[in-house]
Amino acid sequence: MFLLFICHFIQKKLLIHLYMKKILLSLCVMCCLTTSAQEIKAKKITNRDYTEYFAINKKTSQNHGPYLRLNNATPDTLMKGAYENGERAGEWSFYDKRGKLYFKYDYGNKAVTYLSDTIKAVDKFYIKTDSVFEYTTVDRPPLYLNNEVDIFRTLSNIRLPIAIHEKNIKGKSVATFEIDPQGNVKNIQIEQSLHLELDKYIVENIGKLDTGWLPAIKGGTPVTARYILIINVLPVGDKMPKEQKLPFMFTLTMNYSSMTFRR
Repeated sequence: MFLLFICHFIQKKLLIHLYMKKILLSLCVMCCLTTSAQEIKAKKITNRDYTEYFAINKKTSQNHGPYLRLNNATPDTLMKGAYENGERAGEWSFYDKRGKLYFKYDYGNKAVTYLSDTIKAVDKFYIKTDSVFEYTTVDRPPLYLNNEVDIFRTLSNIRLPIAIHEKNIKGKSVATFEIDPQGNVKNIQIEQSLHLELDKYIVENIGKLDTGWLPAIKGGTPVTARYILIINVLPVGDKMPKEQKLPFMFTLTMNYSSMTFRR
């Protein structure tokens, strides 16, 4: 009993320490912003999953100054950097879904300055060579210029149409999209359709990821890369199928019942 009490006490102290760290980080940013010139105004926006701290120029209404995004569920930093006159400037840091530093990118020099071991381990990707796509070696996979969590959040916001659970439809939807050599999302395609309305939601949400990427690199040259999104739609209680895990694949399972949806 005493041991359980000690464990609970230590756990509580750790949680307090972590959240204090988050608050202190936020205050540091806010202090930095509020001591800027009078035309700079500190801003804080709390979204469902994260909180942003940044500054805007009152005259131009553009972002100008330090930027910090924190995960609401944990004290983890999701991304940080700075803006100059509405544009990202200097070195930015991007973090993965575990709160670990994923990569750094210098907007001034247009160069990646740090890659995590996780990224370095991806030595093959689905890229376009000549006129066909093949799974082959790359110098570097595509990199999303936001935090990694945003990809999963955006894709998990795909809605199930009412007709799916009314008609007890189950199966698989498959979509593909490309990241071109300029870092743009292109050619969103439904390769396997389960329901037309679901197809619409899939295309809409993939399109929301077109907010800036670094393209895949092969032989020192930017190339077009392709991602595959697999969505398994199943009634609650059905066994989830096993999918092969590859760096260019996203897999999402959406369960439903007669009354509610569960993601």
